[in-house]
Amino acid sequence: MSEKESSPWAHIKPKILEGVSWVPVDLYLKLSEVKYIKIYRKEDKTLEEVITKYSAKEIEKFYCRKNQYELLTTHLFSNNTKVKNLANVELVNDLVRTLGVSEAVVSQIDDITKDNLKELKGLGDIGKFLENMLGKGDRLSQHSMMVSFFSCLLAKQMGWNSPQVLSKLSFSGILHDVTLSSDILLNLTTGALKDLGWKIQKTYGNHIQDTIAILEKV
Repeated sequence: MSEKESSPWAHIKPKILEGVSWVPVDLYLKLSEVKYIKIYRKEDKTLEEVITKYSAKEIEKFYCRKNQYELLTTHLFSNNTKVKNLANVELVNDLVRTLGVSEAVVSQIDDITKDNLKELKGLGDIGKFLENMLGKGDRLSQHSMMVSFFSCLLAKQMGWNSPQVLSKLSFSGILHDVTLSSDILLNLTTGALKDLGWKIQKTYGNHIQDTIAILEKV
């Protein structure tokens, strides 16, 4: 049984919550595989204080009940103006890994795709675009957004301008590495695959087939 199927918990990275004043779910810290402690009560206006406190302690993950995870992500997608594009790509990939493809995922990727197509129409300096993207979001978000954006750019250069084609390319680019993680991508850019553990090698070796299996459910 996979972790996604067996665990009643889902994680959220504190940095995704930066700038958010409250969320509609309780948040927890993981002490062990079976013990979690509540650090935030839903709808309290103290979330920024909680993030500051635990970021100072270098806590990288908060947790919520898995059956409330889609409620949390939907709230972030719809209400937080700071969680845009790169942060949302990270959130979308986390959501798919945790719960699979949902209506919220499809809706959010559609929004990101529309933003990408707007960028293409008004594209001026590609160097400036790249500069604005660097240093924002995690490695997976940057990589996925680049694939999404530049696959559409190449398609337009080849005369494939239909909205359907561009939307499919952007959508696929955002989710094409959904079964990987930023840590794996970072390791692959700094070392050879054969030097990594067998679990990472297996995950990487199967990631194309695993991603296709997820996208076939869309």
